[in-house]
Amino acid sequence: MYEEYRAGAERVILECHERNPAVFERAQRLSERAERLFRSGTPSESASNRAVRAREDALEALFELRASFSAGIPEKARIFDEEARRIYPFLELPGFGP
Repeated sequence: MYEEYRAGAERVILECHERNPAVFERAQRLSERAERLFRSGTPSESASNRAVRAREDALEALFELRASFSAGIPEKARIFDEEARRIYPFLELPGFGP
């Protein structure tokens, strides 16, 4: 059963990415840029702010998808979170809750 949940979560997350690639690609690109600037010793507040806003947009899309996928079943929500973290490590996904 859990493997079915995991496969289902991966499928719906990747389908969401296919429908909205710009949202996730922008979040990744801006997060990487902000991190590069920080590591190079020239952190940019504006780059960091843009990265945060882009990650929030991606998280919003995932949060809506999570709610419909889990249908109130905590185990499905937990597995969705794990898969989302695996697929999008740059998003720094919080636990969405129960």
